[in-house]
Amino acid sequence: MAREALEADEKRGERLRTLRKRFEYADLKSAASGAGVSEGGLRKWESGGEIELKSVAALARFYGASPRWIVEGKEPMFRPGDDFLARLDRLEALVMTQSEQLAELLGGGPPRDPDDSGEPGGELHHFRREKD
Repeated sequence: MAREALEADEKRGERLRTLRKRFEYADLKSAASGAGVSEGGLRKWESGGEIELKSVAALARFYGASPRWIVEGKEPMFRPGDDFLARLDRLEALVMTQSEQLAELLGGGPPRDPDDSGEPGGELHHFRREKD
């Protein structure tokens, strides 16, 4: 029985690594920051360590994956209805968080919005699905 639990934990760790690599997070720190979990926790979980349900939920939200797929490997990897724009929103939030952290480290204030630069070609174009 203990062997089966260990194998299940290892498989769950593999699924978490699969998600991180699928979204091209080369390092644990970026993925952990985006998901709102600790880097040490993510390292432990990807290595097959025990994980709390709230952490599964945070990772599932961040990656747009099915929590049941993360835990058991059942159901499709991604939740029905989760689409590219939802993942883009998560990526944009991560980039803004990292930009703010970088500005703080460099001693500056929050990053300027390129839309307010007044320079030609300095605009960022955000594409969003219109609400029905």
